[in-house]
Amino acid sequence: MKMLSICIPCFNESQNIEIAYQRITEVMQGVLEVDYEIVFADNNSTDGSQDVLRALTKRDERVKAILNQSNYGPLRSGMNCLLRARGDAVISFPCDLQEPPEAIPHFVRKWLEGNKVVWGRKTSSGENGVMYRIRALYYKILNHFSETPFYEQVDGFGILDREVVDQLRKLYAPYRGVKTIVSSLGYDVAIIPYVQNARLRGESTYSIGSYFRLALDTLVEISSRPVFIIASTGGLMSLLACMLLIGAIVWVCVTGLTETSPLLLMMALLILLLSLLLLALGVIGTYVVHMFQRCTPQPMVIEKESLNFPNEKEEK
Repeated sequence: MKMLSICIPCFNESQNIEIAYQRITEVMQGVLEVDYEIVFADNNSTDGSQDVLRALTKRDERVKAILNQSNYGPLRSGMNCLLRARGDAVISFPCDLQEPPEAIPHFVRKWLEGNKVVWGRKTSSGENGVMYRIRALYYKILNHFSETPFYEQVDGFGILDREVVDQLRKLYAPYRGVKTIVSSLGYDVAIIPYVQNARLRGESTYSIGSYFRLALDTLVEISSRPVFIIASTGGLMSLLACMLLIGAIVWVCVTGLTETSPLLLMMALLILLLSLLLLALGVIGTYVVHMFQRCTPQPMVIEKESLNFPNEKEEK
């Protein structure tokens, strides 16, 4: 029987850990096609979450717990949890229960049908309406700039096959998120719609600043287009500024010096200088992008199938 790992990163979720465990256990009792384990990854909580996890692991051998030495942030802790899981497929599940455990059987069925990547997509949310609309705008902006498919209203709640997890292990970097790495791999994606709940208990540790930093990091990771837009804009403005400067010089030569002539020339020179600075910024940014791409690990290709190739044993 295949094994499913349900990975739950958490930080100061002592009020939700037990409830998340109970809800998932109830749901998995109806999923007879697979065995399962629940892997909690605590990011050095300060509210007693680790004591709750210690007690839970003693009660149920299906429950595993990773207790981090320090708070390494959600990306690093969540990725480590996925890589430590031993299942044939993994699901990343938030401990705040905003994502419904009842969606898990739908993910499992799609996976058993042969889909290696299954994402849940929010159709609506119990969170603040303003925040939901901001997220929707954020996804549209990212999707516009993204050079690979970027699925709107997908937060990483879904199922990944072991093959995909092994690719994540090869390509892991502390600044890279699971969604963006998986998107770059080119797997076909099955989508399961669901309604997101409001946070069950406690308060989110994410601030506005955290969301902004995550949004900026994601934009930089998925696209180099902003840099090339800056460079192109700088080049176009430099050309227009040169034309403006030449026109100003011709105007002064034809009409002669007036009180406004020095101001006109200074404005033309200032616009030219700013345009050149913008162009220089774009060029430097392009070099940084190429350095980033060369330093970021990527597979040569991922083979879906190979025909008439000898296997390793025959080669040996």
